[in-house]
Amino acid sequence: MALTLRLLQSHDADALVALLPDLGYQASADQVVRRLAGLREWPDQEAFVAEIDGVVVGLCHVQGVRMLISEGYAEIQALVVSEARQGEGLGRK
Repeated sequence: MALTLRLLQSHDADALVALLPDLGYQASADQVVRRLAGLREWPDQEAFVAEIDGVVVGLCHVQGVRMLISEGYAEIQALVVSEARQGEGLGRK
């Protein structure tokens, strides 16, 4: 089982539609594509997917927070592993 992390792409929309309910959300493929395009317009945002054998099994959305008082930091806005793969430690990798 080789885990691969890569940037989320618009062609992953259908995989995200199937994954988002495991995080408690629903969206259409069109909504995912539109939201990803909007997210990419902001310099401090990025989303990644985790794949096993070419199948998307996880999502991580990271947002940078700029601050006047420090160099800032990053926050995880969404982290989900498909219900079928939960308990395997994938979210820690």
